Amino acid sequence: MDIKLGILTWKPILDLVMTTQFLFLFVSVESALSMGPMFPLFAAEFHLSETQLSLLTGTCVLALGYSNFIIVPCSNIFGRRLTSILFCLLGVASCIWQALAKTHGSLLAARAVNGIATATSESLLVQVVADMLFLHERGFWTGVYL
Repeated sequence: MDIKLGILTWKPILDLVMTTQFLFLFVSVESALSMGPMFPLFAAEFHLSETQLSLLTGTCVLALGYSNFIIVPCSNIFGRRLTSILFCLLGVASCIWQALAKTHGSLLAARAVNGIATATSESLLVQVVADMLFLHERGFWTGVYL
């Protein structure tokens, strides 16, 4: 169904928005949860035990799970776009912080901040799908998201 918006139609704009949201989802989840292959490097660099290594992923996952209690109210108050942009910038900053971390404590804190920032991909995308699409179109895009 194409809705005319002057020279443009709604369908290409919708496809662009959804594609960028899914790209953001992929990159943010990969940055949060792809630490496993780097564990030998971190163990050698920071002299970490197995427990300390598993905290790098565990802290991020816990922060990712609980930060939705912050993100959803922020998106309802300030808007989905602003919340998504701010948390995306926070995610980029946390990735830079992780790259520059000199101690295990600093890396662990950066991982927690990265978990908070990447949680937008878990909660906001479903809300964007519900806001932008008709009921009969939501199943397809939610399926692509999952």
